[in-house]
Amino acid sequence: AAVIFAGPATALPRARRSRAPVRRRLREAEAVALKPAVRGARVLENTWVRAEVDPRTGELARLYDKRLRREMLLPGANALVMIQDQPKDFDAWNIDDLKGRRTPLDQTVRVGVVMRDALGESVLVERSAPGAKVRQTILVPARAARVEVETEIEWSASHQLLKAVFPLAFRADSSWAEIPYGAISRPTRPMTRRDSARFEMPMQRWVDATAAPAQDGALAGVAWGVAVVNDAKYGYDARGDTLRITLLRSPKSPDPQADMGTHRFHYAIVPHTGDWRSQPIEAAAVDLNEPLRVLAIAPEAGTGPGGGRSIAGPVSVAGAGVTLGAVKRAEDGDALVIRLVETHGRAATAALRVRGAASLLETDLLERPTGASITGVDGLFRVQLKAWEIRTLKVSVR
Repeated sequence: AAVIFAGPATALPRARRSRAPVRRRLREAEAVALKPAVRGARVLENTWVRAEVDPRTGELARLYDKRLRREMLLPGANALVMIQDQPKDFDAWNIDDLKGRRTPLDQTVRVGVVMRDALGESVLVERSAPGAKVRQTILVPARAARVEVETEIEWSASHQLLKAVFPLAFRADSSWAEIPYGAISRPTRPMTRRDSARFEMPMQRWVDATAAPAQDGALAGVAWGVAVVNDAKYGYDARGDTLRITLLRSPKSPDPQADMGTHRFHYAIVPHTGDWRSQPIEAAAVDLNEPLRVLAIAPEAGTGPGGGRSIAGPVSVAGAGVTLGAVKRAEDGDALVIRLVETHGRAATAALRVRGAASLLETDLLERPTGASITGVDGLFRVQLKAWEIRTLKVSVR
């Protein structure tokens, strides 16, 4: 499996057979008639996407990308299914396979009415089966091209593994999943015994499947795909053209009460153009894992907006493909340590601003000086990074 460092990208692949702008070719793509996929479907939409929830099952009957004019998921997406999970050894650690008896969460299904407010359009879906009661608010945000699923589960199952299922409306021969400072590709159609053994795989904030770019037609050269982004779930499997993320397990040894009780978490389904580097994937990952927090700050005279106190942070970075990986106090002393990561796979220049700093000292990952230093002007530094490079910088701030 190929392992490379990953990150967001905003540029679309350049078309090979046409020089027409991508946006114009997208507008010229054949449209799919947007009649409801099922009778009585709860329709949630914004400028970019349309989702329909089946009132009988609570599953997604449709996810349609208005920009691409394409169906992105097959009916039955966001189905919830429990799989018998009783490994021979190490109950709380091992997953022997995913071939156990399956129980869909469809014993009771309640689908509410569509609610609309400034945040977007949403519907409450409640589903249950023995051992699991699930409440999900399915939301299409007003200002983002994705479907968010806020989940609360009362979990009392025994030796069950709970999955959320996402059948894709396109062929995907591989999946990409985020790993620390990188991404890894894994096949969705096993060719070797090693591939077959990957029935459950780790990820961090997201897993993605991307269709190969069309060779002709209005979308020639344009790749597209679907990512599932999460804030607290780190296992998935990908078989054929289906992604499934693991939500919960219920082992009984060594702790018979492990994971019993109420769980709350949040995931999002993100259709996109481009591949796994697409900016909407990173944006969703940040929104779910680093949500905006509101802090009350006492009024104080100063030089900020309106004469008040400035709340700008001590460190900021700008530059295509460059991520601020860490800002921390040094292990030894009071210096500030800043870690930059290049995430687009090409050389880049970062504009790093450090308030009150005159120079930066480069170190290794263990914060040992390497001897190189970077000088700046008024706290602004130009930092060169190679493809996938991680650079660690130490600064004493006045």
